[in-house]
Amino acid sequence: MRIHNISPIPASFLHQPTWVRLMIIVLSLPISLGIYMLVYPHTHNGTSLVIPLILAAWFYGYKGIARVIPFNLAGIISVNSLMVGTIYWPQQMILSCATGVTGGALVGLVVSYLRATVDAIEEARQQALRAEQERARAEAQRVEAMQAERLMMQAYEHQLQLHQMKDQFMLHVNHELRTPLTEVYGYLELMSMQAGQLDKCRQEMFIQKAMDSCEELIHLVNNILAAANASKNIPTQIEEIPLEAIIQEALGHFKSQVKQAYKLDIDVPASLSVRADRQYLVQVLHHLLANAFKYPPPQSTITIKAGWQENKADPHQSQQVCISISDNGPGIAPDEMPQLFESFVRLRKHQLSGTLRGSGLGLYICKQLIEAMGGKIWAESSGIPGEGCCFHFILPGPIRHALPPQETTIQGE
Repeated sequence: MRIHNISPIPASFLHQPTWVRLMIIVLSLPISLGIYMLVYPHTHNGTSLVIPLILAAWFYGYKGIARVIPFNLAGIISVNSLMVGTIYWPQQMILSCATGVTGGALVGLVVSYLRATVDAIEEARQQALRAEQERARAEAQRVEAMQAERLMMQAYEHQLQLHQMKDQFMLHVNHELRTPLTEVYGYLELMSMQAGQLDKCRQEMFIQKAMDSCEELIHLVNNILAAANASKNIPTQIEEIPLEAIIQEALGHFKSQVKQAYKLDIDVPASLSVRADRQYLVQVLHHLLANAFKYPPPQSTITIKAGWQENKADPHQSQQVCISISDNGPGIAPDEMPQLFESFVRLRKHQLSGTLRGSGLGLYICKQLIEAMGGKIWAESSGIPGEGCCFHFILPGPIRHALPPQETTIQGE
């Protein structure tokens, strides 16, 4: 029960300053005496002087009664003696005054009891409020503790997963480094053991096989070093680069027999350019094309497209160029998409295939280089074999004052 539900106005007096309450009691004394004298003799028993007594009892409880009763008695004696003309009152007046004073004292006691009850109710309400606040605080602490525990578990699971991925990466790199080294050693050993017995054609074949293994080893080591430096600030030398020429440059790094095994469909406007770091862009294209050549079946189509894309983040800035490389390979499972561009990650289907070798760092490096050049990369795949995968990345286009010609437009995400 709340105080204002009992009596709003008297309860509000309890919150007044002390001097205000004292002033009310002091002013009530002469007012009560004036009323007492005006209606005398009907009030000769002192009933009108109960007003200061009630106020004192309400403001100060039992102590207030004890302090005001002497003033009431003095007022009754003074007024009655003045009106009667003597201090020797009739017996009936004495009994009437005694009854009035006693009744006033009883009224004061009742009011004091009500004041004590109100105080008890207020204290109970405050205790209930404090208990509710403590309960809410305890509940908030419990929720915070649960959230902290959940975050700690997530961090622990993330660290555990990271350590497992690193362990898998080390085992995988150990295998990938050993394989080309073993091939190089094997071909050199054959040439050493059969020195003078091999014809020129066979020697050239062994040397070419050894050189291919060395190139594979160099590519793997470069990927590992690039991944180790990817978390640092990557310096860039941004320039305007013709896109068709840079794609042909990246394709030139692959052997003719690799490119001839697939149908290349290149749809890139001759006038299309991007603002990028030439070395990094070639590296990104090389990684994506290497994946496109690695996983799809021979004679399938690999499509390279590029076109303008509106800069939705800031239309006032230069237009963006979207480059897409798609294939008809096995695709990527939807549950593996979130980890596709993380470090130390290889897809399960690729881990199970012994013929598909690689460090598993190519896409991670691509993401770091693209973002360093102010772009973004993502992949789309249904995970259905034969439908393949499409990698998109966007880079800033050349700064123009007018909108570029709408030769080719690629819809982004």
